[in-house]
Amino acid sequence: MPAHEKKVVQEAYMKMSEHRLRNSAGKSSSMHEEGWNFITPQAARNFGCADDEEDAETDAGIVPTPTVSFILDEPGQTHVSTYQALEELANTSDKKIASSLAKLTFFHGTKFHDWNESIVMPTHHMHSFNDQRVAQKLSKKGIGNVGHCMQFCDNHMVRIYPSGLKFDSRNFSPVLGWALGSQLVALNFQTFDDYMRLNHGRFREFGGCGYVARPTSQFLDRNVIRPDRKILVKIRVLSGLRLTSTLKSVDNITPYVRVNAIDVNLDPVGAKEVYRSFRTKQSKLLKGNGLNADFSDDPEFFEFVIERKSVAMIYITVHNENDDSFIAFSSIPVSCLRIGYRSVKLYNASNERYGLHSFSCLILEIEKYDYKEYLKAHS
Repeated sequence: MPAHEKKVVQEAYMKMSEHRLRNSAGKSSSMHEEGWNFITPQAARNFGCADDEEDAETDAGIVPTPTVSFILDEPGQTHVSTYQALEELANTSDKKIASSLAKLTFFHGTKFHDWNESIVMPTHHMHSFNDQRVAQKLSKKGIGNVGHCMQFCDNHMVRIYPSGLKFDSRNFSPVLGWALGSQLVALNFQTFDDYMRLNHGRFREFGGCGYVARPTSQFLDRNVIRPDRKILVKIRVLSGLRLTSTLKSVDNITPYVRVNAIDVNLDPVGAKEVYRSFRTKQSKLLKGNGLNADFSDDPEFFEFVIERKSVAMIYITVHNENDDSFIAFSSIPVSCLRIGYRSVKLYNASNERYGLHSFSCLILEIEKYDYKEYLKAHS
């Protein structure tokens, strides 16, 4: 490497070392998260950034690697393009990433300050919020703040992720993020809890391809939040088949079903999640009968008034009355519910259908009404 180019590389390295020391004195951060790739100790020595073996082991991992080398089409320019990117970095004290590398990225993560400032940003600029900030700030500062968030999401990307303070990797409800217009709500897939099951129910739509089209209610209409048509959903549990978790316990299960609705309400304060839950009653017909459960002794319909049907979810769980253990579940978007007598597939705790759960299902009776029309007809 020529001496003048080697000097530029060393200057860039020193700036990154100073940046790392400042972060270690204050809040910790990962160079990898800021767009830097790891290099080996041998590469650090080749760049001339380490004086000995020990320094090379310590310094490896914070020098930018030639990831920008393919921006030039001319052959033999790999080393030159890397040098140019490092030269720009060495001459700029406040940049965290080389501009040449930034040109290769599709989305640019930007810090949020004010919605009026964010809305006029280029469309490839993206905001990221943790779930606590969404619940505490973005959804509780008035309906105008919710509208600004949805307006930004009309042509920008918003990512919501679990807070770093959740050391046990527990999840959060993704429904509020969906209602605000966020295109990507990230969850901890290593934790299979109720919220992860809601997420799987939402993305079972469109054949489970992994993507779901955003409903029109999440886009503003002349800077006004589109109202969803309020509906009344009525669900009655009629029977169940193979409601068991193990073959040995099939005769020892007294099942009951809990039907939950997770919705989002918009009011002058902001946006908030609303939960409502019902469960089937105890019956002699159900005692020790998980193979062919009969809930006909309970003719009652469970009624749910849904405000935002485009994002609301119905979450159904089956439990054992004897020890309240979890047996199976199904989560269904309200927008996908069909009226009439329906067979609903059930999944085990890990969202799978195999073994005894291959044929697990519930027979439900479902009715849906326009809420205003229903009130007029029954007033």
